[in-house]
Amino acid sequence: MPTEVGKMQRGRYCFVTSATAKCSNPRDARVLKCPGGFYVYHLLPTANQHYGYCADSDVCDVASEEWGREENKRLQYTSTRGFYSSTRHSDNSLGNKWIRVTTGLQRIPTTCPGYMSCGTLYPGWMEGELPTPAERVVDRQICFRTGVGADTCCNGKKDIKVVSCVRDNKQFYLYKLYSTSANYGYCIDENPDEVCKLPSSSINYITDERHGTGHYYDSNFLPDYKMYSIPKWMEVTIHGKRLLHQPPTQYFCGGIYAGWVEDPEPGPNEGVVDTRACYRDSMSNEYCYQPMPLKMKNCDGKMRYLYAPPSADRRNMCVEEDICEASSHTVYDGETWSLPSPRPTERTRGII
Repeated sequence: MPTEVGKMQRGRYCFVTSATAKCSNPRDARVLKCPGGFYVYHLLPTANQHYGYCADSDVCDVASEEWGREENKRLQYTSTRGFYSSTRHSDNSLGNKWIRVTTGLQRIPTTCPGYMSCGTLYPGWMEGELPTPAERVVDRQICFRTGVGADTCCNGKKDIKVVSCVRDNKQFYLYKLYSTSANYGYCIDENPDEVCKLPSSSINYITDERHGTGHYYDSNFLPDYKMYSIPKWMEVTIHGKRLLHQPPTQYFCGGIYAGWVEDPEPGPNEGVVDTRACYRDSMSNEYCYQPMPLKMKNCDGKMRYLYAPPSADRRNMCVEEDICEASSHTVYDGETWSLPSPRPTERTRGII
């Protein structure tokens, strides 16, 4: 661009016709800087009606939609709506618009969230680094988590634009987002410690002692999906106050297909850990049968869990239990174990 008033500068106009073609069908350009600091451009006809010239603008001043507290359903860790089919949201009717996030950490996460996180089935996160204010508008891609396996973090992608803005000495990001398919949604980043701040009204408590590893199958014990039909973060208040982290024995923990947490218990500084709930379907192997997504957070020694039970009977998660404690089993004393007196027979009857 010319810097002196009255001076004309020559160049060329470029047209972007694809994601990789940065300067297709160029046209000669002439630009003149006028008194008052504005510019005059000499424009030539384009190749056809699909080509057009762009006017520069500051994206940070364009009208944008705000995702505030009313969008907390999108939060990465505390939102549980994605674990229940009737409460999930999708962004398939979003259209295309600039979005400013003002809740959570006020950004889309740049690391892979868990399956069923962020209030949707397939949560979206941004691949790549966030831009700086000097970079203006940058192109990025949204990846979608589509399963519980480590190889499902980026099975679907969608192009977006991002800009870093500064207004009144405050930095924020604007995202140009587009509609998704059904069951896909964009995620909002969040501090994992927010899980530990959830009030008791937002917690499901595991209180039935039949979840313990020392309790045999009980046909009257409801499966987890019927006891915890509306998923919430959970705490264990019985026995060792921990879910089991190793394969249990089948037919224990009140059900037939006893469940356990696949990965070790995290430390207090490890954030929210995404893992799987597994079920024991055979006495002969310890295969992770019917895995389901599970989150866990160590809140200074107190464990909280979030998981989606499979919609099937006789499946219950196991709670650590010290089965040597007398309170967890029936005590047989010496009198109970004494043998009954033998009944007299015809050969012994009458013998003194």
